Amino acid sequence: MTAPFVEGELFAGKYKIDKVLGQDGMGVVLAARHFGLDEPVAIEALQPEMIQLTGTVERFIREARASGKIRNEHVVRVTDVDHASFRRALRGHGAP
Repeated sequence: MTAPFVEGELFAGKYKIDKVLGQDGMGVVLAARHFGLDEPVAIEALQPEMIQLTGTVERFIREARASGKIRNEHVVRVTDVDHASFRRALRGHGAP
């Protein structure tokens, strides 16, 4: 099952989805704009069914935090990780 992310939809209360850039069995990458800052962002979110698997959310957050510490022009900068908001947002897309 894949999350039905919709263009123009507000995700996690602060990102307006422009389009789905890619997806696989584990996650989806969205092109979006930060609603308050009007800045382009890419969002990586777990597929709704993945958050039920033991340890998946924790691993996802650990990886985001580790990536956020990397400062290199060839690595995408991580600017946000918000477990509670994203879990609520994903509930609207089929997650428990």
